[in-house]
Amino acid sequence: MLQKILNAVTKQIDTTFGYERIFTDEVEQGVKLPYALVTAESSPRVKKAGDRYEETTTVSVIIETDKSDMFDELRLIGSQLEDILEYITLSDGDKLRGDNFHIVIENGYIDFTVDYKYFIRKIKAADETMQKVTTNVVTNY
Repeated sequence: MLQKILNAVTKQIDTTFGYERIFTDEVEQGVKLPYALVTAESSPRVKKAGDRYEETTTVSVIIETDKSDMFDELRLIGSQLEDILEYITLSDGDKLRGDNFHIVIENGYIDFTVDYKYFIRKIKAADETMQKVTTNVVTNY
């Protein structure tokens, strides 16, 4: 699921901003600006009712630019990131809604984070579940 979310986020960034360089692991030294670095980290799974688990993936998008009016541009980029990453469509067609948006603007870069919560269902193998129960009741008078 983590890779599906990363793919959906990088696709949205590429479609909106058209950056030539979007990284998902690490940024190479001396990379030409602008670029985007997208990372994701999942929380531990929380057991819910039955065979359902809840998980949250936090996505961080760092965009560095070299424009002279960088603060105005970074505020605009932050607003655009909120718009395009509120809803993402995964490769299998599922949609996720982001929440807990957080924006930090520093000298020349923006650090934008968003959380995506979803449920996972673990279906047990057939031999792990009870298939048939037979009860024999005998009454003696």
